[in-house]
Amino acid sequence: MLTNSTSHDTCATTSLGPQSTISSGIRISNLDSTEQQLMWASIASEYDIDLAKFWDSSSHSASQILHAYPRFYQYLAGVLRTAYLKDTVIVCTWPEIIDGFFMLAIGPTDILKILGISYKDPSPLVIRGNAPTFVQTILNFFVAPAKNDKPRYFKTPNELQRAAIQPILPFLLSSSDSKQTMKDEMNPSTYMESNSDASNFSLPTEVDLPSTIFRKIRILHEQAYRLPQNSLSLIEQRWNEWNQAIEDGLIRYEFFPLDKHPLSLKQTLSEYQPICEHHIDELLDFFKGSHSGDNSNNPLFSGDKDYLRSYTENIFTLNRSETFTKITEKFPPTHSLIGRALNDAYTDFYQFVYQLSIAQQHGTEWISVKLENNDDNTNSGTASPEHPHESTNSAITTDTQNSFIEYMSSHPELSQKYLRTGMKSNTAHADKNNIEKDTTRITTLQFLAGSSSKILSEMPAASFTEFCYTSRESIKQWRQGTLKHVEDIDYAISRASSTHTRSDDFADLKRGGILAFILAVISWIVDQSKDIVDAGLGIWMAPLIALVVTVLPEAINLIHEWRTLKSDTHTLVITPDGR
Repeated sequence: MLTNSTSHDTCATTSLGPQSTISSGIRISNLDSTEQQLMWASIASEYDIDLAKFWDSSSHSASQILHAYPRFYQYLAGVLRTAYLKDTVIVCTWPEIIDGFFMLAIGPTDILKILGISYKDPSPLVIRGNAPTFVQTILNFFVAPAKNDKPRYFKTPNELQRAAIQPILPFLLSSSDSKQTMKDEMNPSTYMESNSDASNFSLPTEVDLPSTIFRKIRILHEQAYRLPQNSLSLIEQRWNEWNQAIEDGLIRYEFFPLDKHPLSLKQTLSEYQPICEHHIDELLDFFKGSHSGDNSNNPLFSGDKDYLRSYTENIFTLNRSETFTKITEKFPPTHSLIGRALNDAYTDFYQFVYQLSIAQQHGTEWISVKLENNDDNTNSGTASPEHPHESTNSAITTDTQNSFIEYMSSHPELSQKYLRTGMKSNTAHADKNNIEKDTTRITTLQFLAGSSSKILSEMPAASFTEFCYTSRESIKQWRQGTLKHVEDIDYAISRASSTHTRSDDFADLKRGGILAFILAVISWIVDQSKDIVDAGLGIWMAPLIALVVTVLPEAINLIHEWRTLKSDTHTLVITPDGR
């Protein structure tokens, strides 16, 4: 997670000024740089992959790993394709690009291929940064202002000449895969040592070519942290590729000033906190009743649950690193089962609130993609104190989901009770005066089956392009915000993945033949009954048999698919008011 004196944690997600053209779209929670790092580590740990030379382009380690283990590509494909079905514009913040593990490892060219983008399609990706250009955004982050200069989105040449070199500490650079702890990161001597090692290196400025700026920043980090030469050369290469894609018009860049509208975390927190309280209450009741021995001396079971709720607003801040530290200090995940459960619950709730607040600030929809995993493995490791989401057990799988989202999907009555939820199309018919008096936002919550995202992740690019065309009407209706068409999308994806073999066709024929024989016997028995014949019902048996033989097998298949989708884990899509 990138951060500096003006951390993107606190203010990199503000609204565009009136001078800019803002594009609506959808934000993807999975693309958050910390989420990318954790998911990459999760997949890598399953295969015990050595990432020592991953960012050294001369070693070709990255391309070899990506081709040997397609799970990395499939995960990103499932995430991007699910979001793309909901909106043709995917909005990314600059840290998700320059510090996102998946975005750096795979690069813009292959990402566009994943989405099946052709020459006639508009750019599906929009990068929003805190400077007029993508290069200036990177430059401003890695170059700290001089002592008497205030942080600015755009530094003048004189300010750049007075500026100080600011190498990023490994803990804060998600893509570095550093094992440095939070205490090391906060140690002033660590920062001063890295600064002094690179103090004789020439400072990149805006007059340099983009490739020169990226090269200088790369060398700066390699020197500051005593890394072998070219250890981070792939990161430099990917920055060049992303910048070139922007210049070529394949990717769009939008200037996103930081001083227009601050991130409104408290508003989102207040909206969803009642649901979180229900979640916490259920956790406490479960552990109190099932694991009393583990918690006999635990003050959480004093009987006063309000004691927990009073900490929420104090714990949650605009700085995620600070918030995670507070949560871990309050609920140590290694001390007890209830400690870990509460740690996970509060961490997941904060991640949900934080990411949704970013989407609301950007004026976009928000999606948290769940890829259903067929593996039976579960995450049974112990969370690290420095990283509440990380497990020290190497058997981590990608079949994990934000626990708060899962709780909401299994308790829809709570959303209906505490949120003003509904279809976007309904808001147009509301009374204008009532809308002006009621400041509560109308929010559309949609749950898509997790298996649908998994199917999308496994599709070849050509198959995904064909699916988008053949299912264009269902996709169009879903993009318009109609709740009932979520199931249509699930069904269309499920049907697109179905396969037919000769044995399948023979089995269908066999079942139909047996059913027809049984109905024919019933018809003969009915025909022998004088009372039924006299009543004139016999003549209806033939068309009834034909109807049952034709419709019943398909009806059974439809019911089976519907029940499967209903019992699935879910991808959550939220459309805030104003979209």
